[in-house]
Amino acid sequence: MAADFKPLGITLNFIDAIRGDSIDEATKKAFLNPARQYRMPHFLQDNAVGCAFCHYQAWQDMLNKNAPYALVFEDDALPNKKECTHIARRLRRLALLSPHLDIVFFDTRRKAIPYIPIARLDEGSTLGVVKYNSFGGYAYFITRRAARHLLIHPNRHIYEVDFHMHHWWRHHCQIQSLHVAPDLFVHNDKKPSSIRYDRDRAWPRDYFYHRLARKLNRTADSLYKRLAFPHYVRRIRKRLAKGGLELC
Repeated sequence: MAADFKPLGITLNFIDAIRGDSIDEATKKAFLNPARQYRMPHFLQDNAVGCAFCHYQAWQDMLNKNAPYALVFEDDALPNKKECTHIARRLRRLALLSPHLDIVFFDTRRKAIPYIPIARLDEGSTLGVVKYNSFGGYAYFITRRAARHLLIHPNRHIYEVDFHMHHWWRHHCQIQSLHVAPDLFVHNDKKPSSIRYDRDRAWPRDYFYHRLARKLNRTADSLYKRLAFPHYVRRIRKRLAKGGLELC
């Protein structure tokens, strides 16, 4: 990673990975939030908890250093070779825009859903949103404001860290999750995930009322997302316009 990122002018500050099986039970207890069973059909995998701790540690490190923003990369992030000549310039542009941003993802994992450009970052790239949300958090820009909000939000102990960042409607549209297009970084698909999503993670005691609650919550989330999305986009357009960006 150090070799891949050096031509971009990025010096990496490595944060040690936290394995799920190394987390003590007292620390893990906060993530055993019973509210999750009413929203997700499986419990939070140990290594997903470890992954969340790594991201939260990176955010806290930014706050401790009083930095206005951070660039966060998991160890399977690679610079997009097609965009390497533009990456450094676009990262500097994001840094200048940090007072008007929360989170900017450097890729879009859900390629099948529409990308909606909102403002021009430069001549060859845009900032926008996906309809209605994406997932993944292996390469992104995050500001102090967003990190402070997410670190105290109760959902940090209910959802995987990337869902926590992408699910803007759970933050009442206060945290704006944008995407830059074209992708600045890509996922190294040759590096397998350590979270082990292939394992059976169903709840040991899952009753009818849990399943019913999950169905109702999914329906409510879907409805709210669709109703709130136009308002969410308007807020983003207004905020980016204040940053001096040309709107699409």
